[in-house]
Amino acid sequence: MAKNIRIALTISLIYCGVASLWIFMTDRLLPLLATTPEKIATLAMYKGLFFVATTTLLLYLAIHSFVRRACNRCHSVLETIDDVVIIYDLERRAILDKNKKALELFREFREGAVSEHSETDNELQHHNLKDPLAWLQKVMAENCYSFEWEARQPDGHSIWLDVNLKNITINGIPRLIAVARNISERKLSENADKKRNRTLKMLLTCNEVLTRAQSEKELFENICKIIVEDGFYSFAWVGIAENNQEKSVLPAARAGSYLNSSSMTKISWKDNEQGRGPTGTAIREGLPCLIKDVQNDIRFLPWREEARANGYISVLSVPLVYSDNVFGALTVGASNSDAFDEEELSLMVQLAGDIAYGIASLKTAADRKKMEDALIQSENNLAEAQSIASLGSWEYDLETDEEYRSDEFFRILGLPPRGNGRATDSVFDFIHPEDRNHVKEKITDTLEQGKPYDVEYRIIRADGSERILHAQGKTLKDETGKTTKFIGTACDITDRKKADVALQESELRFRSLVETTTDWIWETDKDSVYVYSSPKIRELLGYEPEEIIGKTPFDLMHPQDALRLTQKFTQLKVARKPFTAVETIYINKLGSFVTIETSGVPFFDEHGNFSGYRGIDRNISDRKKLEEKYLQAQKMEAIGQLAGGIAHDFNNILTAIIGFEHLLMETVQSEKSRHYALQVLALADKASNLTRDLLAFSRKQTIHPKQLDINGTIRKICKILKRLIGEDIELHLNLYDTPLPVLAVTGHLEQVFMNLATNARDAMPDGGFLTISTEFIQIDNSYVELNRQGEAGRYALISFSDTGIGMDESTRLRVFEPFFTTKEVGKGTGLGLSTAYGIIHQHEGFITVYSEEKEGTTFRIYLPLIDSAEDLDSECRSELVPPRGCEVVLLVEDEPEVRQVMSTLLEKNGYQVIVAVDGDHALEQFLEYEDSIDLLILDVIMPKKNGKEVYDIISKTNDGMKTIFISGYTADIVEQKGIPEFCHLVSKPFSPHDFLWKVRDVLDDVSKESSSERSYTVAG
Repeated sequence: MAKNIRIALTISLIYCGVASLWIFMTDRLLPLLATTPEKIATLAMYKGLFFVATTTLLLYLAIHSFVRRACNRCHSVLETIDDVVIIYDLERRAILDKNKKALELFREFREGAVSEHSETDNELQHHNLKDPLAWLQKVMAENCYSFEWEARQPDGHSIWLDVNLKNITINGIPRLIAVARNISERKLSENADKKRNRTLKMLLTCNEVLTRAQSEKELFENICKIIVEDGFYSFAWVGIAENNQEKSVLPAARAGSYLNSSSMTKISWKDNEQGRGPTGTAIREGLPCLIKDVQNDIRFLPWREEARANGYISVLSVPLVYSDNVFGALTVGASNSDAFDEEELSLMVQLAGDIAYGIASLKTAADRKKMEDALIQSENNLAEAQSIASLGSWEYDLETDEEYRSDEFFRILGLPPRGNGRATDSVFDFIHPEDRNHVKEKITDTLEQGKPYDVEYRIIRADGSERILHAQGKTLKDETGKTTKFIGTACDITDRKKADVALQESELRFRSLVETTTDWIWETDKDSVYVYSSPKIRELLGYEPEEIIGKTPFDLMHPQDALRLTQKFTQLKVARKPFTAVETIYINKLGSFVTIETSGVPFFDEHGNFSGYRGIDRNISDRKKLEEKYLQAQKMEAIGQLAGGIAHDFNNILTAIIGFEHLLMETVQSEKSRHYALQVLALADKASNLTRDLLAFSRKQTIHPKQLDINGTIRKICKILKRLIGEDIELHLNLYDTPLPVLAVTGHLEQVFMNLATNARDAMPDGGFLTISTEFIQIDNSYVELNRQGEAGRYALISFSDTGIGMDESTRLRVFEPFFTTKEVGKGTGLGLSTAYGIIHQHEGFITVYSEEKEGTTFRIYLPLIDSAEDLDSECRSELVPPRGCEVVLLVEDEPEVRQVMSTLLEKNGYQVIVAVDGDHALEQFLEYEDSIDLLILDVIMPKKNGKEVYDIISKTNDGMKTIFISGYTADIVEQKGIPEFCHLVSKPFSPHDFLWKVRDVLDDVSKESSSERSYTVAG
């Protein structure tokens, strides 16, 4: 008001000043401008008009300036207001003024459709007006002056305005001032609070259901119903994850509008199209899964049509977790996209947790019910078990000094059970007097020191019988740590103690048997894995018992035997049959082979289920060697009996023939007669070789080996072998680069080589190659155990390899059998390879053969090497004439022809011969010529007394008498006669030349060791 007065006063003063100045100035100028009154009047009139116009203009400018400044001040005030302000002229129906906020609001209104609804005085009014002026007019018509208005912006967001309208009159003109404030945040907060309260109410109701539900189905159905009805959601359902191959989700409960049954059954939690929806994802990943727009999210493609038909836009699924395992999911759908904000999501997760807790509670209640039932059953079972096991329980209250016993404890003491279990007597009344102090000490240690109570003692029952109890117990304390009770059990172990004693005795017997037996005791489980091994495994295979545990027999066997026996033992195990004396080869810890004879029986558990095998293994390596030697000995014995049977008479005949032929050759003069005599000697020599072959095969021939080099022997016989095999077979030598010294008979080895060369020739009728090679080889124990022949040591290896037709396995196994041949009848004796076999074994070696059909054959001869101590090529005396003698010789021979030829040979060489025809005759002759006899020549086998008996009688009075034994018998027969080791032996048939040299050596005291040949016998 004061401001308006100042404005009016200012205008008045301006007007007064301007008017006064104008009058004063014009009155002074008029006389100067006009001289006549008429002109002065005219100028005065114009002066007045000009004054009025000028005054009016100045007043207008002044008032307009004041009004403009006032409007600017008013508009500035409006612009400073953060609310929308509009001044409306009700008469002209036009907006007079508005601030910037109003312009922004109008611009948003005109850019898109506005959906609004307003509230006033608890009454909600809806407006569908696009023009703000029309809206204002409608408000004035309905007399609404204060209300809230929601306007939806084009981008889909809503704006809430608090609108206040006021009618004013300016200069009598009605005006409307509208002030609108943006309350969107407040409305959002209010809506969120409403939604939160609604959700919390839903959670509260669900929690009430959780406490009342009696089953999972009831819980799920009520929860889904509450979510839809109280939470205003489109649908809710609970799915249970199935652990089947399809990983399907089984609907447990549902409410509201949702997928049809066929679509729901297709939901899975696999990582496929049916499992990538919210439910399957939540179950698979264990995390909430939210889809805000089901129509545009590819994950919801299989159920998009159902969503459109049922009008829901967003879907949330949260996993149901129990004991860290996802067992299902709660899925909820809503009709708007922003239904599930972070807080709503958190509340839904909480609801899922409550549901899982409810499930856990139901399971706990069910488990508790089962436990209660089980406890009752357990108590009944305990009482029954105590009765069966003779196990009583007791409880002693230290505060009341009262003892309670179970019914069975009363029975153990020989007392009738009491209903309340209270004992009126002391247990010490029943304890044996000798055991009471021990029991008291144990109880004191438990009560005072807290030690476990564990004691055995004897009792004397009410009926006077004595029993043994095993008692165990402990103390119970209250919350202050004070011992209040002493509880425990007592078991009647009388029968068990007796059984333990019997078991200990049995175990002691069993252990002593197991540890003292030479066999290995073992036990395997049903999978053939060793679970027990006796200590004998150390001696058998070199393993410690604990090293065997966990292995199978096939882990220890030779691979070929393991392959051979796996199927056999599998069949036995399936049939639950025992096995006896199964032979197999095991490999010991050092890698050597051991022949095992195993036997076992199946055993079963108390239910009759197969549990494994128990058995024993025996080392039969030595036995197998003995068996092989025995079998070989039987073969040798067969031919040996044959050879030994003919050797005596045949050799005597040959001795006479050879002797007489030598005498004959000294008398004949013509070359023709001499030639015939040589032919007879050659035939006799062949006959002698035949007998020698038989004896060599049976290893019953006395041999005279000497040191020789194998390489040299092969080189010397090479020419003979080339003529023997023919020109169409090439002979190749591949000899070791250093000498290979062995102790052998040259002739015998040459015979072996010729037999092998002949065999190779017959195997190559169309020609081929024969390769003879020698090498040094060291044989170890593993080779001996594997091949079961020979002994460990250094050997010379001679190989005869041909490129002939070879032989099959059955033939290879029989090649060394006597009289076995693959040749036609009349073309082979079958003694060639068997003779070679006998000669090699007689030289303490062995021979093997390897052959394949059409691939040739290789014979390998192993002869033990010696340390060379003599010249391997020492000169032989075969071409030297034996020296003559003059000594007296007592010749004792029962065969007339042999006696005659030997006597003649000796006499022709200068010796004086006294003959005797048997043992008694020899003693008579010796007694008669005792002083003159220088040498005894005794036949080993004679009538009446044999040569050894004659020698023993003579040596009693003439110790050291020089003696030569002669015999056509085999070496083992000679040995059985006990010829002294230092005596000399000449085997029939013999050449006169060698015989005379032997006589000379004996008479000249040439020792056996220093002679070029050493005589000894080798027996099989």
